Amino acid sequence: MPSAQLPYAEGAVRFLRKSTTLVLQYVAGELANSDEPGDALRWEYELPVPNAGFGGAEMSISPSQKFVALLIYSGQCEVGYEVFELSDESEAPRHIVSFPYEYGTSDLTPPVFAPDEHAIAIALQEESLWWVDPDAEEADWNTPAAGGDVTWARLYVHQLSDDDPHIIDLVVHLPEGWLPDDDLVDEYMPQRLKFPSANQVSVHVPWHGDVAIELDKSVARLPSPGAAPGVAAPQS
Repeated sequence: MPSAQLPYAEGAVRFLRKSTTLVLQYVAGELANSDEPGDALRWEYELPVPNAGFGGAEMSISPSQKFVALLIYSGQCEVGYEVFELSDESEAPRHIVSFPYEYGTSDLTPPVFAPDEHAIAIALQEESLWWVDPDAEEADWNTPAAGGDVTWARLYVHQLSDDDPHIIDLVVHLPEGWLPDDDLVDEYMPQRLKFPSANQVSVHVPWHGDVAIELDKSVARLPSPGAAPGVAAPQS
């Protein structure tokens, strides 16, 4: 069965593993959910399985259905993505962007498209214990913050015409002794990415709310835990 599938044209675009390859397919009509689509298979595009393995994928299609993006993960804290341009339902797509596995975790939301479809964005958290001093010995979930600036996550914004993404570090100043809420540990990663405009990406910060990030920056400073709602994120 497909790892990911979305409606497209009069059928579905789907992504699955076949032995040593990963396959993007368009299947027309009522056989879109079939393991054996037969003549309903209009086209497919094969990719090699990454050396680090394949744990699954999530898919998004741009608003105009011109592009399809795949978030691919190993299941071992590695995430990458692929983007294809869809010509029409009878011709195989053009592979336009490839971003190999990067170490990190995400909430497995597929890449989001800019309103004009010129770019996509994802966010990754490189450290599960992101608030802990990296020099702390035997740190665990109950190790409090040492206090000061830490990188909460990284935002990857990829112009579809470029080879590499633009990376923005999302930095927050933590009070000494701060700890995530025990009930919300799994939610302390970037969520709900969207493009409020062509030059901004909004990310949901769990201790504060949605924060808009300017895309011409390399570092964005987020509101600290306890900051008043509505405080703008300083940029640098």
